[in-house]
Amino acid sequence: MQPPCKRARADGLERDLRTAGPACVVFDLDHTLWEGNCEEFSIASVLESPTELVDPATGRALRLFPDVPRLFALLSDCRIPIGIASSSPASRVAMRLLQSYGLSRMVAHAEVHAGRKEPHLREIARRLSVPLSKVLFFDDLTHNIRDAERLGCTAVRVSQGMDFEQLRFGLKCFAERKRGSSLMSSWLNGGTSAQVGRDADHHVDDETGENRMEAGQHHEKDSLSRRLTMGEKTLAIRRENPGD
Repeated sequence: MQPPCKRARADGLERDLRTAGPACVVFDLDHTLWEGNCEEFSIASVLESPTELVDPATGRALRLFPDVPRLFALLSDCRIPIGIASSSPASRVAMRLLQSYGLSRMVAHAEVHAGRKEPHLREIARRLSVPLSKVLFFDDLTHNIRDAERLGCTAVRVSQGMDFEQLRFGLKCFAERKRGSSLMSSWLNGGTSAQVGRDADHHVDDETGENRMEAGQHHEKDSLSRRLTMGEKTLAIRRENPGD
């Protein structure tokens, strides 16, 4: 899923977070939280501003997307665990950058190593004791989104970096998926109940039919018994009065 390309403020997001109810929000790093690839930077990178790190060896800057610090703070205030799932091979640099930006203290668990995102997400869910169906995941690569969705996560592709609008859109997707699952569950349970009801009706009908059949058989037996009795009486009278 991909949200519309527009910016938005954080108004109402706390309410949306509590309403949607994800058990965990997981982020990719490169081109999701910041603009650039952390493996191109050294561990000696220096924080030049709250949202910009500079590698002194190259002069290259790694810029955090502007809404990210407040977005992390919002999730932390709402007591929603934050996970990091990155395929970067530069795990030490990545964790150092998160620390420099002041984000690492709000991260509940991070999986930073090369490979597909499926094992990353599985391990984060296991460590945080949350079902994958309650994980909301943001990444900039389509194949990672597909992998996450196959696991049962709600996954949103980020094309221009994380911001409040991306989070709001993700919460909307999560809530819709949750409602869809509830409706499907209700439908399945309702169908089962209806089938049980129909089976019960058939059972009653069968019993009623059997009772009617038994009643009919008893009626026929009584009639036959009465006819036989009357015939025996007639035969006895004729024997007593042979001249009649």
